[in-house]
Amino acid sequence: MAYPAITNFVFPDHLDLIRFRQGHHGIHFMVQVAYRAMFDTPDGVTHTVTVPPGTTTDFASIPRVFQSIVTKLGPHIEAAVIHDHLCITRENSGYTSKEAADIFYAGMIAGGTPRRTAWMMWKAVCWGGPRW
Repeated sequence: MAYPAITNFVFPDHLDLIRFRQGHHGIHFMVQVAYRAMFDTPDGVTHTVTVPPGTTTDFASIPRVFQSIVTKLGPHIEAAVIHDHLCITRENSGYTSKEAADIFYAGMIAGGTPRRTAWMMWKAVCWGGPRW
């Protein structure tokens, strides 16, 4: 199994969200205070991704068939907030969709998601997630 080569992943801030409903798409959450993730890439560069206040997230768009295996709530939510932000900003984020998926994986591991679950979610994003 190949794993993303992102290291030293940390969430230096407290994640501050409020819950709200957005139409027929169900429950969403909104970031209240800027939220950051920091990590190193194989080229030795330290990166910071900042999610601004007002960014919305549903934590994970999990197909119904997998909802008995992975839930929306869990140790992956911090990484999901970062990934959702990268998906919203796409090309303007400075990352490709593959790099965003790798950041998601590294964030899940840093947040305490079991490796097997993180790998399955990473693969699902790589195969069926947004591309840019």
